[in-house]
Amino acid sequence: MVRPLLVAAALALAGASAVRAEDAAVPKAPLATVRANAKGNALVEKGDYGEAAKIYREEALKRPENPVLQQNLAGALARSNQMEEGLAAYSQAVRFAETPQARAGALYDLGNALATSGQLEPALQTYMAGMLLDPEDMELRHNYEIVLKQMQEQQQQQSEKPDQSEGDQDQDQQQQQDQSQQDQQPQPDSQDQPQDQQQPQEQEQQQQDQLEQAAPDDTEQMSPEDAQRLLDAMLEEEKELQAERSKELKPRNPDVEKDW
Repeated sequence: MVRPLLVAAALALAGASAVRAEDAAVPKAPLATVRANAKGNALVEKGDYGEAAKIYREEALKRPENPVLQQNLAGALARSNQMEEGLAAYSQAVRFAETPQARAGALYDLGNALATSGQLEPALQTYMAGMLLDPEDMELRHNYEIVLKQMQEQQQQQSEKPDQSEGDQDQDQQQQQDQSQQDQQPQPDSQDQPQDQQQPQEQEQQQQDQLEQAAPDDTEQMSPEDAQRLLDAMLEEEKELQAERSKELKPRNPDVEKDW
């Protein structure tokens, strides 16, 4: 199945609005769970995301180990502006996925949720964990590269802000010193500007090199056990950050529910 491309702000994330159902290891579920999931899916189709989340949540409380329910719950929560709980449900879907490929697919969706809510660094780590489980997943790599580029652009913008502020201050001081000769005063010395920018540019290049070195090679593959340990550490760190960042989370695009 080909997943759509989504442009969310500056993030052209592949399939950021689609759950990767073809990658999911669908567990055997009792009929009541299948029916509850189908009912939730129908509500999502009608746009009643809040009610769908209630249905998914009620069944997920009975069967928290079911990754399909957790992933559908996460999507419904994201669509009803409950991103913090949605991220927790995505994390559960990752934890209970039954194969490396299914776990990589859940990491893909978790990474998309983090990225579209502005949490770029955790998203980058999440995509990386997914690529270590499934190095051949090109969409994971694509989204990793998009988020990496976005982070580099933000770093560049931050490195340019001090120079711009300093230039504005110099200009204001010059105008205050001799208002009568305003038209005759030279502009701030442009020869100093490259020297002021040199160190931020060097820092930016170092940061870029570090981020690019962090990307796994095409031939690199991690065992499921090692990847799970990496994921556990990453999720524990993310759990601590969620409390501080929850007010800033603004989901932009929903996830598509899965069927059994």
